[in-house]
Amino acid sequence: MTNSGIRVLVLTSLFPSRPGEKRGNFVLDQVRELAAQGVEVVVLVARPWIPSAFQSYASADKLPIAPMNYAGERFQIKNTSFFSLPRFSLGRFAANFLRVLVPAIQFIDEQGPIDVIHAHGLQLGHAAVEAAARLRIPSVITIHGEETAPKFDNSAAKREQVADTLERANKVVLVGSPLLEYARKYTTKTDQCVVIGNGFTSYPDLKPSTLIPRVRPVRVIAVSNYEESKGFEVLISAVDSIEPEYRSKIEMVLVGAGDFFDFIGNQVERLGLADHVHYTGPLLHRDAMAEILAADVFCLPSWREAFGIMYTEAMSLGKFTIACEGQGPSDFIQHLETGYLMEPRSTPSVADALRWVLRNPELSKQIAERGRAYALANLTWTQNAAKILHLYRALITKKQTLDVLRESAGSAAPKV
Repeated sequence: MTNSGIRVLVLTSLFPSRPGEKRGNFVLDQVRELAAQGVEVVVLVARPWIPSAFQSYASADKLPIAPMNYAGERFQIKNTSFFSLPRFSLGRFAANFLRVLVPAIQFIDEQGPIDVIHAHGLQLGHAAVEAAARLRIPSVITIHGEETAPKFDNSAAKREQVADTLERANKVVLVGSPLLEYARKYTTKTDQCVVIGNGFTSYPDLKPSTLIPRVRPVRVIAVSNYEESKGFEVLISAVDSIEPEYRSKIEMVLVGAGDFFDFIGNQVERLGLADHVHYTGPLLHRDAMAEILAADVFCLPSWREAFGIMYTEAMSLGKFTIACEGQGPSDFIQHLETGYLMEPRSTPSVADALRWVLRNPELSKQIAERGRAYALANLTWTQNAAKILHLYRALITKKQTLDVLRESAGSAAPKV
């Protein structure tokens, strides 16, 4: 029996394969904290198996990678895979998908009864709701922003599967309020949706990076994959547009990699900003955090952000944090109180934000400190896991009540 008395199966395809890897570290962090709070967690990492003849069509994050050794952790980890072909609708392979994952979940339940199935992502959520129905236990689905991209619902089969998953889930966790609009497209049961933002990872002994020597008084950093929606090109254009007296004070550090990198590099060269911009390439998470600690301002003008963990991490390090209004960071950034909110896709708005920082250095530090205090008090993984644990308990209590009603009535009770 665990401290909480709860045994949870976490079903995910996102999980780090190497120490410090960014991919899926938000699932790992939540799992670790749930285990620390007394939940018995079994993680089932399920990834697509793609025949070698088709692997050239798949992105790197779709290829199966054996998870790292998690010996010594408070949770268990198991692995499985399912057949998949890139560029084909999942609906074509849904039966095979369920044939693999549902029995795997049932087998884990036989080794020790599961109280709740918690799936990260709508694709695996499809298997979670089916397995939960067969085991007569509650299911929880967490929706992350990346899976709401058009490629995940660009066919009737995919849309039907998303709708079925959301309708059958007992609770849908949205990592940010912008995802409510997405959920409403597929389910009328929005009362089953709850916004619980992610947490952030901290390193108590972290020191500022010395990788890039400082040459200008104000360092602005952006950390993300190079994708169009992240707004790197808007940030570069904004720096180019501000007056020379301000531009001369700014240096930028861009951390990440991706298909959009060459476009950004060409833009920087074309605008003559090469001596203002430094590229680190992709970094392990701790190293990226050290780069943020060495900067003054975190500015990522992303206009498609469900939550935005890097913003919370920047805030926790006491950095003045700039984000787009109406996106995930609006859930935890109050304009000119704990950070700065600007218009999405607006070069003038980003330029105004940078000017404001340069004109108000002392006030910027005060706001950054309030942002740090807010993040530490409200946005940690400890607080995130406490909310998730409260959700589990409520679902389990509801199930137990319905079980009693079912027994007393001698007939099938309504759905959990």
